[in-house]
Amino acid sequence: MSRGEKLLDRMRTNPGGWTKDEIETVYNAHGFEKIEGGKHTKYKHPDLPGEFATVTRSSGQIATGYARRAIELIDKLRRQKEVAENESNET
Repeated sequence: MSRGEKLLDRMRTNPGGWTKDEIETVYNAHGFEKIEGGKHTKYKHPDLPGEFATVTRSSGQIATGYARRAIELIDKLRRQKEVAENESNET
């Protein structure tokens, strides 16, 4: 299990107390692209058009909403991939 997967599992248990670097590790482990912005960094995945997340650039612990959004997007990505696999297996 990768470091990103381990962090994601721990985030599911407790979405508080994370840093921007840890959130970035989780996004990177799941194939998200990083786009530098002003006060925030934006993350998007090519398989989730129209969906994105922003993460503050501040140091130290960040708000729990950033971890919750990461969990939400990664779960959505996994569900989408699962549906695609099931559809390809049916043909």
